[in-house]
Amino acid sequence: MVPGMLAFAEKNERAYDNFSLFEIGSVFKATSPKDKCEQHKNICVLAASKIKSEDELFYDLKGMITFTLKAIKNTRLDFAPCTSEYNWVHPLKSVDISHNGNLMGYITIVHPLIKKNISKKLNIAVLEINRDALQAINSEVIKYREPSKFPEVVLDYSFLVDNGITFDKLKEDISAYKSDLLNGFEFVTIYTGKGLPEGKKSVTFRFVIGSNEKTLSSDDINAFSESFIDYMRAVDYPLR
Repeated sequence: MVPGMLAFAEKNERAYDNFSLFEIGSVFKATSPKDKCEQHKNICVLAASKIKSEDELFYDLKGMITFTLKAIKNTRLDFAPCTSEYNWVHPLKSVDISHNGNLMGYITIVHPLIKKNISKKLNIAVLEINRDALQAINSEVIKYREPSKFPEVVLDYSFLVDNGITFDKLKEDISAYKSDLLNGFEFVTIYTGKGLPEGKKSVTFRFVIGSNEKTLSSDDINAFSESFIDYMRAVDYPLR
């Protein structure tokens, strides 16, 4: 489906600086020439812009599919380095999408060579996912928690992570940290540009802390920060 979407992007590039396209279509797949083809429906979404950066487009698509699954199925998707070998997939800026170990699709920035053939000025990101697999996901029961009467505090931390560490491994290590104050955390962004040690990437997460008993003091916040940063350093994720 992606080649056709890229052809449409090339045509729209002449008239628009910022646009998105989507298509739902049948996909036929067989593991070998002798096997019977499996047919299913895919959703393909393309986001293109001469204004937004590639990273912004990538995280727009990631945020869209994450929000959709949370809103409709009350569940989370897993993201890991992309294993797809399509020639339009970026070797670094791409991820697989899965749920409970079931690979369902991918998100990618368009490969630089493909981008060059369309337009050097047009940044393009693509999401392709198995619609039938999405529909088959069982909805999770919504669990309600009484909101605290006291304000929460939001903290952003960026950690230096070895390039070989997967996102799931990093998330697992963060989840292993326990604190009565920690109400949750979420991924914010990843940076792989200049100014980083060789072989490292910078990964930013947002943490929400709070108490049901009181408003956190600066001492409470500092104590949490020191404890958490010490833990992350101990598991080889120093603060950037």
